[in-house]
Amino acid sequence: MPSSFSPPSRFNRLQPFVIALTPFLFFLAHAALFGDWLIDDAGISFAYARNFIHGHGLVSQPGVAPVEGFSCPTWTLLISPFFMGDPPHPALVIKIFSCFWIFLCFLTVTKTCFLLFPQKWLAGWTAFSALTILSFNTSFVVWTISGLENPLYAALCSLYVFFSVAYATGPEKKGRMSALSCGIICALMALTRPEGILFALAFPVIAGISFLRNSGPWKIIVKNTCLFGGSLMSPLFIYMLFRWVYFKDIMPNTFYAKGGPSFAAALHLLSPPWQSMQATFTLFSAAFSWMAGLIMIFLTGMCFHLLFFRTKSSKTILLIPFVGVSWAVFCLLPPDWMGEFRFANLFYLLMPLLFFTCVAELFSDSFNQRFWQKALLSGVTLLVAIQSLMTYSPRSGRFSTQPTVPFKVIARRYAVKFNDYADRLNTGATTFLCPDLGGALYFSRHRIYDLGGLCDKTIARCFRRRDYAAVADYILDDLQPIFIHMHEVWSVKSGLFYDERFRERYAVLTETKSEWAAKFGYDEVCDGDYVLKSALAEPMLQRVLAGDFSAIPIRQTLDGCKPFPYSPTAAP
Repeated sequence: MPSSFSPPSRFNRLQPFVIALTPFLFFLAHAALFGDWLIDDAGISFAYARNFIHGHGLVSQPGVAPVEGFSCPTWTLLISPFFMGDPPHPALVIKIFSCFWIFLCFLTVTKTCFLLFPQKWLAGWTAFSALTILSFNTSFVVWTISGLENPLYAALCSLYVFFSVAYATGPEKKGRMSALSCGIICALMALTRPEGILFALAFPVIAGISFLRNSGPWKIIVKNTCLFGGSLMSPLFIYMLFRWVYFKDIMPNTFYAKGGPSFAAALHLLSPPWQSMQATFTLFSAAFSWMAGLIMIFLTGMCFHLLFFRTKSSKTILLIPFVGVSWAVFCLLPPDWMGEFRFANLFYLLMPLLFFTCVAELFSDSFNQRFWQKALLSGVTLLVAIQSLMTYSPRSGRFSTQPTVPFKVIARRYAVKFNDYADRLNTGATTFLCPDLGGALYFSRHRIYDLGGLCDKTIARCFRRRDYAAVADYILDDLQPIFIHMHEVWSVKSGLFYDERFRERYAVLTETKSEWAAKFGYDEVCDGDYVLKSALAEPMLQRVLAGDFSAIPIRQTLDGCKPFPYSPTAAP
């Protein structure tokens, strides 16, 4: 046979691609169920990306002071070229970009499985099974096509795992490059999600396992760990310096507005294990339903077996630190109002991989591709897949009909609606205070003040210390917005309904009693739209007070609506 003809090697190169492709097609079919839905919070990154690519800097609107109202610098910068032309509906291009990262994630997971198992059929089965279950997972699919940074985060995590496994299983001469790659990737994870820095804990454990497995010189392990630390800290230090110079802060503003991992949560993790069992069982139940208990027992037993009896012979042990960190991240972060386990995305990426590698581990020593072995493993895949479909199908169906805070809905309700208010009240380009920011920033022609605090340092810090009276003072004395929209928790946090100046200065456009606030004893709080009385001509004010503008319809589509880049010269 001619030496230039080498079909086996070409097939080997394509094999991971082929194995990853089928689960990826399952993922695309699942993602199509949610149509053009994007979460409104993604619109904040869209606004920053658009302003950045148009030369206005990393700001929420042109001409305003820089505030780090996003928590994903890498994602914001990567998507910025897509906003050069101000796309009126960014869903398609953002979803295509997200799917690129998901396929990279699937391909990397597949290649990792080939590092873990020398038997190619066993490695392919592990990758295919884990990725198929992942593609059925409502939580994973929803948040990776939401417009948020989750697909990039998942791809970076898979790369981090791949290079860590390569470091522990590869030749010593490639160890330095793998350690360097791990540090850079971990830094990018931290710049994609702030809690990504916690994954830095995984590599030293991997280095320790590698030392136990190979019994190599300890100085090499120390050097490689230091190399990892240096390549991790260098990008973070550069960005921290940039943050201090540009945003005048050492923490992103989202930290003050939303909160983050607390000392109390860390103590909770260190407390007796049964106190963390509820969160753990919730995660497994959401993924495996009635099989959750059995799978938890199986994984716990296998992990102990691998840690204490097969440290040197098993490569599956290398996945345990990453699964452990992803679990700890979910437990440390505060509850997420968006639902569907958004903060558990990496756990749901890594946990099926660990499960199927543990199953494969039972066969790895004696696997010789006999029919009964393949049939048994395929039966495990089929059983878990059927259970996953039964668990996730109703959840995906519900989410597709009732998605969390859609970007387009917020754009219609707040941006376009208040553009219409301004036209009918003859106020021109004005100022507008509202809590849901994404669609408002993207489509409003007004100066947006952020009642949610993400893009406002003063409000964020007031929220941090729960000083809602100070929020009301700041709104009424400093901001004095022409329009205000409030609802539910934001009506309470604004503090305005407990300040008599609010009713004196603002007229009601629409208002209803807040059912949400009433549940918590805030009976005086309302949801509604309001306009500053002094901004209106007297005849128009009388019409507002008479209720003439209480029934302005909300547009049902964004057809014909274009993004309005806010102009500081047009605002009062």
